[in-house]
Order: sequence, then structure tokens, then C-alpha cells
Amino acid sequence: MILLRTTRVDTATLTLARQLEQASGERIAMLVDERQGVVDTHGRDKVSLTHQACSATGLYAPSDFAWRCGDYGFYVARAQFPDEHSYWMIEYDVRITGDAGRFFAAWRARPEVDLVAAHIGPAGGDWWWRATVTSSDAEPRRCFFPVVRLSARAVDALAAKRRQHSRRPLRRALWPNDESFVATAAQAAGLTAADLNDAGLRVYDDETYSYTNVLDGAALADDAPDATPRLYHPVLEGDDLARKLARTQKDHGKPTPLAERAYRKLIARVNGATTW
Repeated sequence: MILLRTTRVDTATLTLARQLEQASGERIAMLVDERQGVVDTHGRDKVSLTHQACSATGLYAPSDFAWRCGDYGFYVARAQFPDEHSYWMIEYDVRITGDAGRFFAAWRARPEVDLVAAHIGPAGGDWWWRATVTSSDAEPRRCFFPVVRLSARAVDALAAKRRQHSRRPLRRALWPNDESFVATAAQAAGLTAADLNDAGLRVYDDETYSYTNVLDGAALADDAPDATPRLYHPVLEGDDLARKLARTQKDHGKPTPLAERAYRKLIARVNGATTW
């Protein structure tokens, strides 16, 4: 199954859904933030992210959970579609050029891998989200979330850990994002993991698949249909492109207030002395 993570459903999103469906042969569901109202998915299956949906599964939902906690989409989808063997999550601003079918086929042949993502590894000390996953017995880890696959057992294990942390006030005080939590919890649970480039195809590099290197969709050329598949992110056009560029510059230019830094350091130290 593929969850297409989006904030709106327009012509471009529906086109991407159709392309992913044709390339993968998987069931497609729109994963949409409906905290502000119902989103029309034009007949497509829908997984709705709301505070009520998360609370129903026992998850703590901070005010920005729909952005911060992308992994929640897996848990809500698992409850709604329990018979799937694995779940892809692909963000709306991802593009796959070349033979996308080869990409999905390569990973279909690796069902034993519980977590598939990019940049899975230890979280460096300067990474903002590292402080949220400190503990006495689990290595802080990270990954990159635009394209992720989780096995059904991984979804169950991660959801159980999120629910457990939801009952711990000090964990809630410094709540992890998806990239820190999933990578850390997966390794702590003994789940298997592999990089998106590890299925015999080099599908991304840091220039084309990143957080900060925003790509203009109008200038992105399509590769030949039989070319090696390539992942691109973020790919945006028009006003969306301008907003993303402005937000990226703002994110990297605003210093963290001293009081917030002290608070984060204190909570991270306390959590670092307790078990994961």
C-alpha cells in the first residue's frame, strides 16, 4: 500500500497518485491533514489525520503533529487497512523519474526489510531532533522521511512505543519528530533497516533528494521511461516553490532562544538517564 501524504488534493496530486498506482501496482490512499475540515479526495481512498483519529489509537498529539509526526499516518492507516503487508509513505512533493516500476519491484523483492528510508544512521550532536530521543539504552538515530516503507510488524512495534511514550510526561515534554523517532525506535526494537539505494539501484543523491535543495518542477526534465529510476525532493512550482524557499531560509536563520535551549537540554538530560 502507498500513502500519498499531502495537505490538499488537486490535479497534480491526483496525477501523482495515478502514476504511483500504475508503477507500483499498490493500493493508493491519500493521507490528508483534516484538522481544519474535510478534504475531497475525488473518490480515492483516504486516511484522515485528526486529533480524534490519533487519540483513538492512544497517541499523544501535539498541536503540530500532522507536520512533525509523519509516522502517525502509518498507525492510522494500519488501523484502517490492517491486511496490508507493508506501507509506503510518499510525500506530495516527491517525483520519481525513469522506470518507477523498477524501483517498486526491487523493494517488493525485499519483504524482509522492516524500514526502508534514506540517510538512516546515528544522529549527530548538532541535529535539532537528537535531544528528543535521548535515553540510557538506545542510540539516537535519524532518517529522512519523504519516501519511507515500513513493514506491518514495524508499524505495530513503533505504534506501541509511541503509545508507551505518550503515557510518560517527560517524553511528551520533548516529543520526537518522525525522522528521529522511527530510526531510533526501529533499531531499539531490533527491526531490520535498509537505505533506499540498497536494492540494486542508486535512486537518490544529496543534490536531488534533500530538505534544503528545493527543485523547480517546471525545470525538471523527465528521464526516458526505461531509465534508472531517480527520486527527487522537494519538487515544487509557482507559489508553492516561492513559499518553500522563503520558509527554508527562515528555518536556517532564526536562532533558538536561550530559555528554550536550556529547557531542551534539561529534558534531554533527564530522559537520557531513563530507559527508552
